[in-house]
Amino acid sequence: MTSEAQALLDDFENLAISAPDFHHADHVRVALAMLGKYDFVDACSRYAKTNKNMADAVGVPDKFNATITFAFMSVIAERKAQSEFETAEDFLASNSDLLR
Repeated sequence: MTSEAQALLDDFENLAISAPDFHHADHVRVALAMLGKYDFVDACSRYAKTNKNMADAVGVPDKFNATITFAFMSVIAERKAQSEFETAEDFLASNSDLLR
Protein backbone atom coordinates (compact mmCIF):
# COMPACT_ATOMS: atom_id res chain seq x y z
CA MET A 1 0.00 0.00 0.00
CA THR A 2 1.33 3.40 -0.91
CA SER A 3 1.82 6.06 1.74
CA GLU A 4 -0.90 8.12 0.04
CA ALA A 5 -3.36 5.22 0.29
CA GLN A 6 -2.41 4.64 3.93
CA ALA A 7 -2.90 8.32 4.74
CA LEU A 8 -6.35 8.32 3.09
CA LEU A 9 -7.28 5.15 4.96
CA ASP A 10 -6.09 6.60 8.29
CA ASP A 11 -8.02 9.82 7.70
CA PHE A 12 -11.13 7.83 6.78
CA GLU A 13 -10.98 5.55 9.81
CA ASN A 14 -10.35 8.52 12.11
CA LEU A 15 -13.24 10.47 10.55
CA ALA A 16 -10.74 13.17 9.61
CA ILE A 17 -12.24 13.68 6.15
CA SER A 18 -15.15 16.06 5.78
CA ALA A 19 -18.04 14.29 4.11
CA PRO A 20 -18.53 16.99 1.42
CA ASP A 21 -14.87 16.54 0.41
CA PHE A 22 -15.14 12.74 0.23
CA HIS A 23 -16.19 11.90 -3.31
CA HIS A 24 -17.20 8.60 -4.89
CA ALA A 25 -13.69 7.92 -6.26
CA ASP A 26 -12.39 8.37 -2.71
CA HIS A 27 -14.85 5.72 -1.51
CA VAL A 28 -13.40 3.31 -4.07
CA ARG A 29 -9.82 4.19 -3.07
CA VAL A 30 -10.59 3.60 0.62
CA ALA A 31 -12.41 0.35 -0.09
CA LEU A 32 -9.45 -0.86 -2.12
CA ALA A 33 -7.01 0.12 0.63
CA MET A 34 -9.10 -1.63 3.27
CA LEU A 35 -9.32 -4.78 1.18
CA GLY A 36 -5.55 -4.70 0.86
CA LYS A 37 -5.00 -4.28 4.58
CA TYR A 38 -7.75 -6.38 6.20
CA ASP A 39 -9.45 -9.65 5.37
CA PHE A 40 -12.76 -9.29 3.54
CA VAL A 41 -15.06 -9.47 6.56
CA ASP A 42 -13.02 -7.01 8.61
CA ALA A 43 -12.65 -4.64 5.65
CA CYS A 44 -16.42 -4.66 5.06
CA SER A 45 -17.19 -4.16 8.73
CA ARG A 46 -14.72 -1.28 9.15
CA TYR A 47 -15.78 0.36 5.90
CA ALA A 48 -19.48 0.13 6.74
CA LYS A 49 -19.04 1.34 10.30
CA THR A 50 -17.00 4.36 9.26
CA ASN A 51 -19.34 5.23 6.37
CA LYS A 52 -22.31 5.04 8.75
CA ASN A 53 -20.54 7.20 11.33
CA MET A 54 -19.65 9.75 8.66
CA ALA A 55 -23.24 9.91 7.41
CA ASP A 56 -24.56 10.23 10.98
CA ALA A 57 -22.04 12.97 11.80
CA VAL A 58 -23.23 15.18 8.96
CA GLY A 59 -26.91 14.56 9.64
CA VAL A 60 -27.73 12.31 6.69
CA PRO A 61 -28.02 8.82 8.21
CA ASP A 62 -30.36 7.78 5.39
CA LYS A 63 -27.43 8.07 2.93
CA PHE A 64 -25.90 4.92 4.45
CA ASN A 65 -27.18 1.60 3.15
CA ALA A 66 -25.56 -1.58 4.47
CA THR A 67 -26.72 -3.73 1.54
CA ILE A 68 -25.24 -1.38 -1.04
CA THR A 69 -22.05 -1.01 1.02
CA PHE A 70 -21.45 -4.75 1.26
CA ALA A 71 -22.30 -5.25 -2.42
CA PHE A 72 -19.90 -2.44 -3.35
CA MET A 73 -17.13 -4.03 -1.30
CA SER A 74 -17.84 -7.43 -2.87
CA VAL A 75 -17.52 -6.08 -6.40
CA ILE A 76 -14.29 -4.27 -5.58
CA ALA A 77 -12.85 -7.37 -3.88
CA GLU A 78 -13.75 -9.53 -6.87
CA ARG A 79 -12.19 -7.06 -9.32
CA LYS A 80 -9.10 -6.71 -7.12
CA ALA A 81 -8.65 -10.48 -7.11
CA GLN A 82 -8.99 -10.70 -10.90
CA SER A 83 -6.53 -7.98 -11.87
CA GLU A 84 -3.03 -6.76 -11.30
CA PHE A 85 -2.38 -3.11 -10.63
CA GLU A 86 0.35 -1.01 -9.06
CA THR A 87 -1.75 1.80 -7.58
CA ALA A 88 -5.34 2.68 -6.84
CA GLU A 89 -5.24 4.96 -9.87
CA ASP A 90 -4.32 1.96 -12.05
CA PHE A 91 -7.22 0.02 -10.53
CA LEU A 92 -9.62 2.92 -11.16
CA ALA A 93 -8.42 3.28 -14.76
CA SER A 94 -9.12 -0.42 -15.36
CA ASN A 95 -12.46 -0.33 -13.55
CA SER A 96 -13.89 3.04 -14.47
CA ASP A 97 -17.43 1.68 -14.36
CA LEU A 98 -17.10 1.66 -10.56
CA LEU A 99 -16.96 5.45 -10.67
CA ARG A 100 -20.44 5.83 -12.14
